[in-house]
Amino acid sequence: MSESTKAIASLKKAGNYMKLAMRKNGPRSFKRGQGALIKVIYKAGEGTLSKDDAKKALGWRGRDVRFVAKKAADNGYLTIDKPKNGFLMTLTDLGCEVIKKRLEAEDKVADEILAGLSDEEKAALIAKDPRYGRIICRCETITEGEILAALHSEVPATTIDGVKRRAGAGMGRCQGGFCGPRVLELISRELGIDPLDILQDKNGSNVLLSETKVGGKNNG
Repeated sequence: MSESTKAIASLKKAGNYMKLAMRKNGPRSFKRGQGALIKVIYKAGEGTLSKDDAKKALGWRGRDVRFVAKKAADNGYLTIDKPKNGFLMTLTDLGCEVIKKRLEAEDKVADEILAGLSDEEKAALIAKDPRYGRIICRCETITEGEILAALHSEVPATTIDGVKRRAGAGMGRCQGGFCGPRVLELISRELGIDPLDILQDKNGSNVLLSETKVGGKNNG
């Protein structure tokens, strides 16, 4: 068996373990897109999201968002408010509790799976994608590949703290003092977001307030 085949086999095994973990730790009613929708709302920061924002994040049609939201509301995971020409979804305490539990389960299983990879298998993965060999957060040994996986996941991390929660970059002793600028650069590059528009976490928490100046002139 080649190194590439071994690596693929390990990834398939990890995927199967992740599915089992979700079945074990998440409610059975989390189906037909409810999990994905609740994750998007939770990652929004305030626990409230509009139908249009959910459409953009998930790539769904408006009627699909409404259908899944209605099911999630029936299960007690969120409430729906319909102001004039609007459709707002807000997580309930139960919804927050359940999604936190599932995210923790995902992290736990992912850590266990990666810890189970041999040095040989890890080397094969790095050979296939060198980004998994480039360390961005040295405190927690988080690679560029892990951060990019969080940025391009089904529910992408789009803020500095979002990457921190999903990938662990910035969780160490320096609290992002060294890796923060690099994470911001990756978010901008991969998601096409202007650096000035990138948030630390919630709305209004812009990391950069203006362009830097070089020689008395704006750089750019």
